[in-house]
Amino acid sequence: MKGILLSNLMKCPSLLALCILLTLFGSRVFGASGQNLPEIFWEGEVRLNGKFIVPIGAKLQLAPGTRVYLQRPESSIRVKGALIAQGQIDRPIQFVAVDDSQGVIIESSGAQSLFDFVEFSGGTMAVSVSENSPSFMNSTFNGVETAIQLLKQGNVQISGNLFVDCGVGIQSELKSNPKISKNRFIKNRKAALLLISGGLAQVSDNLFEGNGKGMVVTGLFPASIRENRFIENETALLLSKGEDKTAIEDNLFERNATAVENRFFSSPDLRNNRFISNAVAILNDRFGSGLIEHNLFAGNDTAIYNNRKSHPVIRKNLFVRNSLVLYSNYSSYPRVHENSFLFNEVAVHLDVHMSADFEVQEGSEGIVAKESRSLGRQTLLQKQRDESFEDFVDLSRNWWGEDTSRFEAAGAQANFDLFF
Repeated sequence: MKGILLSNLMKCPSLLALCILLTLFGSRVFGASGQNLPEIFWEGEVRLNGKFIVPIGAKLQLAPGTRVYLQRPESSIRVKGALIAQGQIDRPIQFVAVDDSQGVIIESSGAQSLFDFVEFSGGTMAVSVSENSPSFMNSTFNGVETAIQLLKQGNVQISGNLFVDCGVGIQSELKSNPKISKNRFIKNRKAALLLISGGLAQVSDNLFEGNGKGMVVTGLFPASIRENRFIENETALLLSKGEDKTAIEDNLFERNATAVENRFFSSPDLRNNRFISNAVAILNDRFGSGLIEHNLFAGNDTAIYNNRKSHPVIRKNLFVRNSLVLYSNYSSYPRVHENSFLFNEVAVHLDVHMSADFEVQEGSEGIVAKESRSLGRQTLLQKQRDESFEDFVDLSRNWWGEDTSRFEAAGAQANFDLFF
């Protein structure tokens, strides 16, 4: 049936909704419980002026080329059963929303929903998922304030989609476990991907380009971030208040203002990444530490910036033609070993607040203990405090190209043109 107008009558309870739908559409499927349950079929244009409910056990199916208009702020589709929106590459399904409409709300049920070749535009929310595991494939989210919101437990598959000009592309929280792969996140204003407190995310083979923030990982949200491309973002990857369970491997970070910002006790593992022509490749701030190993840093303004008691372990990396390799200030004492430094303008810059006297006045260990108590757990830095809080930056056992022999001959007290 084409040209359907569904008004506020659909706010009624499920029984009235079932009666109306069976009258309109008349088709039925046999449910797992042994009851006859409705299969709701839409095609053509559908205009929603209020809430539409897909009852438990029912399935709403949209034909290729269907256009759904959510015309008012209260317009929404609340899915207690299943929604199957499977378009075609030349006949996508479209959801067009006014600025404040709530979009599609998928609730906890045993049924799995599917969005394939679907285009969402406008609205506060395109799709909100709670304790369910739908799949999103080959779809476009354009100009939505939050495109996909994932709440509570669910193993959501998000693959091959385009998120463009949204406020937030994907927001995952409260023990969600999404698999996010082969998507493109382009010019999203706030964050392309936001992972908040609890869950396990697998993020691989995505493109993040021109976003305010590419990815934000905050709280105890261990994530696997592999083989992604982060290009020309303001901040490509921001980690905050995390722990040493986030693996960041085999990614490309190119021409970002800040490639990786790591702060507030986060201790990720960064391995086998390429940092090319970023203003700042890695920014560690306020006890932001972790392992930086087997990475390439080439052509960056600053490769690694350590501030306010950040103590990363930096080993077995290659630093080539960077303006500055390592900056440290405010009692930040990284351990830097077995790296290769080649053709960099300045290797190390220790700023004015790097001194034993300042360390005594500020008291790193006391601050770490206080911060740990406020978080209710022992941090990686507190576990390592006996070896972490030193009054010098350890640069032993590195390769400095043609300068290596003269550095070794001069001893630990020498200063050279590569150090400032």
